[in-house]
Amino acid sequence: FRSSGGRLRADMRITGTLDSPAIYGQASLEDGMVWVQGLDAPIRKLSGGIRFSERQLLLEGLRGSLGGGRVVITGEASVGRSPGEAPGLDRYALSMRMQEVPLSPVRGMTVGLGGMAQLRWQEGQRLPKLTGTVRLRRGRYTRPFKLGITPTLKSLSGSQRAGVELYDPEDDRVAIDLRVVDDAPLHIQNNLLDATLRIQDREQPFRIVGTDQRVGVVGSLAFEQGVMRFRNTEFNIEQGNVRFDDQHRVHPRFDLRASTEIKRTGEFSGPRWSI
Repeated sequence: FRSSGGRLRADMRITGTLDSPAIYGQASLEDGMVWVQGLDAPIRKLSGGIRFSERQLLLEGLRGSLGGGRVVITGEASVGRSPGEAPGLDRYALSMRMQEVPLSPVRGMTVGLGGMAQLRWQEGQRLPKLTGTVRLRRGRYTRPFKLGITPTLKSLSGSQRAGVELYDPEDDRVAIDLRVVDDAPLHIQNNLLDATLRIQDREQPFRIVGTDQRVGVVGSLAFEQGVMRFRNTEFNIEQGNVRFDDQHRVHPRFDLRASTEIKRTGEFSGPRWSI
């Protein structure tokens, strides 16, 4: 967590001894706030009930707001105690149901999300794991493609020198395996494309995998319709797809077919070329 806050009203009973107390009771959270690492904004206006005992903690439907969308969080955690040591969590499971949550996962991209996600951990696991199904309610990508002033076919397909990426697995906080389904197409509108795409998951699900440090994408998107701009000429997209097959980074591979007709400037009756 990056930060948290709110008002907690508790009604509890304490039994046992001073060196080994047992606490039972319930609490209510009002106007709570939790900012989880990786989210653009904190979850605000959290309210709901919490029950706890010596060995267990239950979240009974915490309701809040994330970026204007609504979230409901439920879950449980169990507490273990080793001889001579203070109590500590030995497992937890949290579920979050989202409705119309707006996010900006990368610069130039905005999405509206729904669905359900679960975060689970138990003693012995290196990392908690985030799983579930996320529903893409809307999406728009406007970040320009950097192809230079006068792009060529070579600049579209050529490889670039990659920088050195510093990565330490010890800094990972969460393992991720989320399935993504779409309720609406993804719109791309930038200097190269004005098109819509849909997730293609008949052969394999579209997934976001990896960790919070190294996020990968596996799956494919298909072009529905659109226009590609190349050297001041617009090409009508006939078919195409975008494939992702790297579990450690977002690395799309394009296969696109588009066509246009051109003629020499000023020659109204001259020949046309189909490209």
